[in-house]
Amino acid sequence: EMGIEPFLLTPTLLLVIAQRLVRCICNKCKEEFVPDRELLEEVGLNPQKEWKFFRGKGCVYCNDSGYSGRLGIHEVLTIDDEIRRMIIAKESASEIKKMAVKKGMDTLRISAIKKLIMGLTTAEEVLRVTKRE
Repeated sequence: EMGIEPFLLTPTLLLVIAQRLVRCICNKCKEEFVPDRELLEEVGLNPQKEWKFFRGKGCVYCNDSGYSGRLGIHEVLTIDDEIRRMIIAKESASEIKKMAVKKGMDTLRISAIKKLIMGLTTAEEVLRVTKRE
């Protein structure tokens, strides 16, 4: 979608990476909580399952923000023969992304949710930094 002819692009393209930064929960004031059903649905997690999330209460170390530092979330599109054919055929970016997800690519949202489940960031950060996919 940048005006480069696909036949010029595809022989040299190996992968495409998208990244965003999410704020990390402050380790000094980190606390566990059980999210409500609405928050789980908004993030895209099964509300029937029991989840434990974390958040920062706010302290002197984080200037009462509950956050300290940043962490990358990534979407890595590996260009294989099928994706290469789709690019040459000028398929839409959304169709290429659908195929990549079908093949196992983590979207930015999935990458952020993994960080949420690991207790590194908050649901609010996941929603703020990633669009609903």
